[in-house]
Amino acid sequence: MIIRTINISLAKQLIFASFVATVAFSAPVIMVSLFGNLPKEAIFTGLAWTALASISPMIVYHAMPLFVATAIVWCYANFTTDGTLAAMHLAGLSHLSVRSPAFGVATGAMALGYVVSCWVAPLTAWHLHDVLYDLRHNVNPALLSVGQFNRIDGGRYVIFFGQWLNSDEIADVFIREHNDVDEEHAYVARHGIFTHDGEEGKRGLALLDGSMQVYKSDKAELRTVDFNQLFLPLTDLGGSALNRRSTIADELGPLEFLREREDLFKDPVETRSWLREAVKRFAIPALTFIHTLLGLELLAARGEMGSRQQRSIGPICAIIASLHLAVVVLAEQASVMLPCVWVAIAVIGAELAMAVALAIMSTKGWVLTPALHNLARHWIASRSLSSGRPLRAGPIGSQ
Repeated sequence: MIIRTINISLAKQLIFASFVATVAFSAPVIMVSLFGNLPKEAIFTGLAWTALASISPMIVYHAMPLFVATAIVWCYANFTTDGTLAAMHLAGLSHLSVRSPAFGVATGAMALGYVVSCWVAPLTAWHLHDVLYDLRHNVNPALLSVGQFNRIDGGRYVIFFGQWLNSDEIADVFIREHNDVDEEHAYVARHGIFTHDGEEGKRGLALLDGSMQVYKSDKAELRTVDFNQLFLPLTDLGGSALNRRSTIADELGPLEFLREREDLFKDPVETRSWLREAVKRFAIPALTFIHTLLGLELLAARGEMGSRQQRSIGPICAIIASLHLAVVVLAEQASVMLPCVWVAIAVIGAELAMAVALAIMSTKGWVLTPALHNLARHWIASRSLSSGRPLRAGPIGSQ
């Protein structure tokens, strides 16, 4: 009963530390990603909240394995320092029983990571794709800058105006539109109003008191038409509806995503995209348990107690972070270079093999640091006998 109470207490501390670490360190990454994906004009609009709905789950399941494992290893270093683990060992608990709270928390975090990566993130991914598509191809009045040539849809449309008269009206308007039929339209107007078309309900720009010029591709024909009022749809410039018709791999649910493997090798680009998403969905959440196992075994392999354990935790966390970042970067690069997928899987396999090997050594009592110290003592003793004078046994490298 006492052991169960101790395990529950340790598990609560691990859960709290993991939650705090994940929230505290994921929030800055989410904000950096938000500022990196959206133009600065869109940060303080409603588009930012829509993008956050997609970015947050994606960042959380990428970052959770690193921060949860680091928090667990850090807590166990503190448990070692304050004598908690020593007391549990003296109570007769096995190597596995002492680590069961850590493995339980890591397994729960891994399961949560799979829920986010396979269900939550795909359900929200379309928000970000729609926002980015809208920013590239559509006209949002809130994002237009005064006195600048605002380029829309890769420069197919350019909008310039001199000033805002109020929240819906602009003055000194110039618009250039380049159609797919090698025809350019240029609109100049003294006044423009963002409004809705009464017949079709489309939001657009009503140009007042202006002219329109039409240029053919060979520049041989130029037509100029004056108008008192002209309505330009903002969501339908050029006459083609701007609706995103394609579905990206990260928007597919788990079953739809697995069914896509049937067409995996028909297109090299789709192959790289699918494999990249597969590594991110199915391999990265598993790193929560693998990182935790490796970190705890590296901590045990040091074979030290007391304040030295605090000096050990920094390098161990650095090793976990390096391996995690290597897998994430390789997975992202897989969309460009297919071999990066296999390298990422190899890194995960190597880390798992190292953790299992250290666990086997630990259960058999093969602790790394004492073994090195014993080897050093034998070497010092042999030198003492050969030289005929005693040598003081000290730290490795002190003789």
